[in-house]
Amino acid sequence: MTNPLDTDPNLRFPLDVTTHPAFEKFDVYGQQTLKLSAAILNIAIRSGYLNLSTVRKIADFGAGDGRSTVPLVQLAEQTNGSVDALELFPRPAQKIIDRGILPTERVHIGDGLRFLEGTASRGEAYDLISAAMLAPVSFIPTERFLGAASRALASEGRLLMRSDVSTMLHVEEVCDQQDVSYHQIRGRIALSTPALIISSVDLDPFRES
Repeated sequence: MTNPLDTDPNLRFPLDVTTHPAFEKFDVYGQQTLKLSAAILNIAIRSGYLNLSTVRKIADFGAGDGRSTVPLVQLAEQTNGSVDALELFPRPAQKIIDRGILPTERVHIGDGLRFLEGTASRGEAYDLISAAMLAPVSFIPTERFLGAASRALASEGRLLMRSDVSTMLHVEEVCDQQDVSYHQIRGRIALSTPALIISSVDLDPFRES
């Protein structure tokens, strides 16, 4: 399969968050996290797990203060796409707006899981759902989250997840129990923050969860 990165001169790769105007508005730790978010996306794209040229509608689940949002915005800008930031808490969500990362109408404050569960009823579907630093299992049941993501994704969509080692081991265990295929995002950055990507089709066993 032809890699669009090799044939489309309009695609800028790798994604470089240091060029985004909001980069300087983060502290040193925030900038490191921004670079990590971009690195995981870059590996997923270069490895062929994510087709950059077809990703137009993106959801950033648990967007926080925008550290995971900036590279997604850079990705969407290349395809005339859009990003919806989903964040439970108003204070960090407001920083996404104040830093000029996304306009107010693209920042959704409240229960992100319910927002995803309502995607189909709004006549929408996402090409990519990114979930960074997921909450503990007791806060967001894994099966329910995977079910909501499966129903919110377009037919060729992808779910990209990363979190602490314990949380991601649990996600992999739940997927293995349902014989769900996934790809680990490998590279030096994955040693500290495990990440995996799952296709919409492979998430089918969770569709009724």
